[in-house]
Amino acid sequence: MQAPMLPPLLDLAGIAVFALSGALLATRLKQTLVTVAFFALVTGVGGGSVRDVLIGAPVFWVRDAWVAPVVLLTALIAWFTPRHWWEGRLLEWADAVGLGAYAGLGTAKALGWARMLQEQLGLTDGQVSFLRYHGEHDGDHVRGMHELLGPLMADPVAGAAIVRTARVTARLYALQLEEIR
Repeated sequence: MQAPMLPPLLDLAGIAVFALSGALLATRLKQTLVTVAFFALVTGVGGGSVRDVLIGAPVFWVRDAWVAPVVLLTALIAWFTPRHWWEGRLLEWADAVGLGAYAGLGTAKALGWARMLQEQLGLTDGQVSFLRYHGEHDGDHVRGMHELLGPLMADPVAGAAIVRTARVTARLYALQLEEIR
């Protein structure tokens, strides 16, 4: 049994959407093409790179010959297309769909890994309960967070406070990881 994976083209499309969000931010800030490409790379592959480093796996995009060209092409598209093409909420919706697809994949992976580990290693239900719990309940947690935070995000002051709190929390997690090592 193999853990679930996104089809390669869908995975590249997700990377491109995330890369586009970073590239467009850099173009709005009137940065150079090199900086636009850098922002595209960081937002396109940053999350997966951090994941791979934390779990001790080879960084995914270094082994996939298609990722860098897709990110660079995305940066060029952001650089050369008129800004009005990207106004409105299209990019936000695409970004949300990308996040949803990767969150769904994470849920499917958690359940797949729980089954695979249990079968191959003869583990009990209790020994894989963490993976099963997240595989079964993460969707409910995301919906609950959306219901809770949705109205707050419409308020710029509340939204800024939420983002600031998330950044502090991320820094605290990073400090904990340093202490573990």
